[in-house]
Amino acid sequence: MSNLAYACVPCNRHKGADVASINGRSGGIIRLFHPRKDRWTDHFRLKGSVVEPCTEIGSATIRLLRLNAPERIVERRILQDLGYYPPRLGGLPLHSARKASTGSTATARRDGK
Repeated sequence: MSNLAYACVPCNRHKGADVASINGRSGGIIRLFHPRKDRWTDHFRLKGSVVEPCTEIGSATIRLLRLNAPERIVERRILQDLGYYPPRLGGLPLHSARKASTGSTATARRDGK
């Protein structure tokens, strides 16, 4: 239960109950990224809309969750174009944060209201 976090349906299905994967190089067991204990930036980086691994944990997680499946990359690119990805602290998308910093009162909300 300590490894539960919000996830999209495809990632949730791919992960299932797995907490580890097989290391592609050594054949050993490698644990997956733990969203409550690990820092995302320690294990992953973004290159455009593609998630790249920085560690074996990142590599195993990307592979198991299929984070770079073509449809995930397209979704990520759309969210980036809208200013919603990567997420920012404070809950404002990038374009809303920019408008707020320029004094505009018009901001977009994620809930569409």
